[in-house]
Amino acid sequence: DNIGKCAFTAIQASPSFAISFPDFLKPGMRCFIPQAIDQDPYFRLCRRVADDLKWPKPALVHSKFLPALQGHQTKMSASVESTALYMTDTPKKLRKKINKNAFSGGGKTLEEQQKYGANLDVDVSYQYLKIWLEDDEELEKIGTEYAAGRMLTGEVKKRLADVVGEIVVEHQVSLVPTNALTKFNFEVSAEYDLFNQGTAVRYFEDLFYEPQEGQKKPSLNATQLEEVEALRHQAYANPVLALAGAQVLYMFGWFRSTGELIWENILSSAELFERSIYVSDCKPEHSYEVWHDNACDIRWTHAILLYHWLAQTDTTSQQQAYQKKAQELLEGIKRVQKYEPVSSGWTSPGHVNFNSIIFAGKPSRPIWATAELPIGKWLEEHHHIFKAELQAILNEPGDVYGQLMKIDPSREHLATPGGWDTLRIVRYHNWFEVFCQLAPMTCELIKTRPEINECKFMNVNY
Repeated sequence: DNIGKCAFTAIQASPSFAISFPDFLKPGMRCFIPQAIDQDPYFRLCRRVADDLKWPKPALVHSKFLPALQGHQTKMSASVESTALYMTDTPKKLRKKINKNAFSGGGKTLEEQQKYGANLDVDVSYQYLKIWLEDDEELEKIGTEYAAGRMLTGEVKKRLADVVGEIVVEHQVSLVPTNALTKFNFEVSAEYDLFNQGTAVRYFEDLFYEPQEGQKKPSLNATQLEEVEALRHQAYANPVLALAGAQVLYMFGWFRSTGELIWENILSSAELFERSIYVSDCKPEHSYEVWHDNACDIRWTHAILLYHWLAQTDTTSQQQAYQKKAQELLEGIKRVQKYEPVSSGWTSPGHVNFNSIIFAGKPSRPIWATAELPIGKWLEEHHHIFKAELQAILNEPGDVYGQLMKIDPSREHLATPGGWDTLRIVRYHNWFEVFCQLAPMTCELIKTRPEINECKFMNVNY
């Protein structure tokens, strides 16, 4: 047997006395212990010896026993995620854990469950609802219908996932530091995640485009990147900040002022864009109006492209995991009815692009009204020059275009073979000099346009 059993009771009991914590508890203070019934024997012994030690007996209150997800005969383990629901889990992860791991008291088949009903005493989802579902009438109805076989395990698990998801999100929101709420004026509600995104982007945008003296522009300095890092951690802990964190990392946190790529920020941006999908309930089945109003296209598309970029550029064992994630998200967005005219051609995550998302099914042509947009007419007039220089690059032996993409200093192109490739010409007034050597007329023409060169947010891509 395990010799550790001899000491376990003493170790379990020692925190029940104030003398165990002399630095911050006064001697003689009484301990109040909320416990599940399985812990009762240890604390009964603790109370029994308290008189002999002349220490106050701890007071006990029995809480309802919360079984592990796999049922009463198993135990929760901090090292085995599938045994419990964590307060740090996302709503999606909670739902997945419940659907996959929560022990069912129902029959093995649909016919058995409808015929015999469910055993509520061993059904974990129902036992959890008894603790967390506040509506007693609804709980009673679920119990009656489930036990009679008129309600199925999947329905009960779905209700539990909804209830627990709300509780966990509320808890995570409460963890947002007060100074963060004050500084960014964040709203701690899932309804305001778009508002929070705008607030955070405006704050860092001002820092990014108005750098301090001596700072390479445009970029964030080390202190400002520490603020980005703080927001990144807050976004993981609090779903309502997921979109804010994702956009700030995507727009301003890719590089240090030295030009060094911040890989973990790119990965976090992908993960947080994905998390924001579930915060805003961006289900593919929603109407396009809901989809558009919640900026679901941005959330899904950024997550797909970023994961795909990670898969294309990563050299570790995670490469396949990133590609799998991108493909799973791609299959999800293809279910959006609005994209049916074009999604059949999306066989790879690299096939998704913002033009096809925003203008799904529209023919490939300029969308500007040249009478209202003079630069549109200018682009059309010089199209033959742009096309000729690009065609010459594409026709160069040795895949010159591919080599240009590899040394593209912005490294934000998300380019993929056979997909929608983008090559930066100029980004925030930083010209891609190697490209301009190969396409000098294109660069010279772009430099003549005041609306391009006088804009501090200016990007020009091929």
